[in-house]
Amino acid sequence: MSSKDWQVFIATHSIDVLYELPHIASRDGQVIVLRKTRDDVLHYKILYMDDLEDFIDRSVDPRKIMDMLES
Repeated sequence: MSSKDWQVFIATHSIDVLYELPHIASRDGQVIVLRKTRDDVLHYKILYMDDLEDFIDRSVDPRKIMDMLES
């Protein structure tokens, strides 16, 4: 284990990457889901690895979480 703090930023639309993250990322890792509205307002939702894993286990596409929250 490294003694340095690490930060990794990955931008993806790939469901395959999101499905693998809970298996390879630190348990305290986060996924930030972004959605920009037509009038250029940026909304975000932070998902922790446990949250992401819960969505995947329930067959909920994590890329659609912002749409679900706004409904």
